[in-house]
Amino acid sequence: MPVIDDLQVAVNLSAVQFNREDLVEKIIRACSKVGIDPAYLNLEITESSLVEKFEVVLRVMKQMSLAGIVALAKSLQLQVVAEGVETEAQKAILTSLGCHEGQGKLFSEPLSRQEASKMLQSFNRDPG
Repeated sequence: MPVIDDLQVAVNLSAVQFNREDLVEKIIRACSKVGIDPAYLNLEITESSLVEKFEVVLRVMKQMSLAGIVALAKSLQLQVVAEGVETEAQKAILTSLGCHEGQGKLFSEPLSRQEASKMLQSFNRDPG
């Protein structure tokens, strides 16, 4: 099968598809399976989807945008650290995209310098 660089692929999404909790993961798996970089995927959204499911559409678009950034960083062999991770759902999505490091309220509330120092010392104590 010939490879065409920078080929854009358009996919229509219906309002019903936005009800799927695993929509982003499913799209990314499909891209991986057929060898398409998510950065070259154009998601076409009907006006009714946008009106009926605006918040959901916005969340999916943000997640897909992040997927493209993570894919680019991985292709350049860069380490990806997600900032502002606040929920387990966000962490799960990031992990599925290949981002295994993060920071944010999910892991710890903001700490003073002294509190951060104590926390790091507790992780670095000799177990023996």
